[in-house]
Amino acid sequence: MRSLVTILAIVLLTILSVFPQNQSLVYFNNFDSTSAGWEGQNLGSPSSPSNWRLVDSISYSQPYSFVSNDPLTYLYPGGTFDALVSPQISLPLVTEGLRLEFRFIANLGFNGFIDSSDYWYIEISEDDGQSWELFSENRQLNSGGLWLKYPDYYSSTQDGDLTQYAGSTLRFRFVLKDIPDGLVGPGLFIDDFTIVSLNCSPDQYEPNDSTATAYNISYGDSIFSEICPTNDNDIFSFTAQQGDFVRVYQLVSSIPRATIYIFDQNMNVVFNNLYFDDMRFFA
Repeated sequence: MRSLVTILAIVLLTILSVFPQNQSLVYFNNFDSTSAGWEGQNLGSPSSPSNWRLVDSISYSQPYSFVSNDPLTYLYPGGTFDALVSPQISLPLVTEGLRLEFRFIANLGFNGFIDSSDYWYIEISEDDGQSWELFSENRQLNSGGLWLKYPDYYSSTQDGDLTQYAGSTLRFRFVLKDIPDGLVGPGLFIDDFTIVSLNCSPDQYEPNDSTATAYNISYGDSIFSEICPTNDNDIFSFTAQQGDFVRVYQLVSSIPRATIYIFDQNMNVVFNNLYFDDMRFFA
C-alpha cells in the first residue's frame, strides 16, 4: 500500500505576472509624428556632432526610426562613442509594475568570419542628465537586419523592469560603443520606445497567501492562477499518493521571473523552478 504525502505548492513572485491586457501606456514614441526632446550626444568627442539621426529607410513602424551611423557610408565610424538621449519622462507613483519596451536592430561590425567587440547599452538619469547609471548590461548581440523586441522574455525576463523608479522623472540614453578593431557596421536602430504600467486584480483563488488559507487542489484538477498584486504569494495544497505525477508550469513570463516552490508537509523544499518553467516530477 502506498503511503500518502501531503505537499504544498507555493508560487512566489515579487512583482507580478505580465498580462498584456492589464497594462496602461505611460509613454510611447515611434518617432513618426515627432521626435521632440530626443537628441544625439557624442560622448567620445562632446564638441563634435552626434551620428544619431532619423531615417525613413529602415523602421519597425513606418516610416521613421533612429539610427547611429554616418549618412555617407551608412556605417558607424571607428571610435564611435555615441548616445541617443530621451526627453524627461515622468513615471506614475501608483503602479504594480513598470516596464520599458522598444524595438531594435543591432547591426554591429562583422567581417564575414568574426564579430567585432562593439557593444551597446542603456543608461538612466534621475537628475535631468547630470549623472547616469547603467540600466542594462553591455550587449554584443548582433541581430543583423532583423528587428528584435526588448526585453526578450525567453532569456532575460528581468530586463526592462522600471518599478523601482515609480514616481521619478527619468531620462534614458542608448549608447553605442566601438572597440577599435577595424570592424564597424550599419549601427544601432531604435523604434517604438514604450513604457507601460502593469495592473491586475486578485483571481478567484484569493485569499491564499499563507499556508492557513492555501487553496486545496483535488486529484485531476488543473489550476490557472494569476499572481497579483505586488509581492503576492499564491499557495495551493494537495495530497498525492507516493508515485503520483505532478506538474507545475509557468505559462507567462514575468518581471522579475516567477519563482515556484514545491514543499512537503514539513515545509522542506522538494522542487523549484530556478532553472525550468515546466516542473514535472513524481511525489
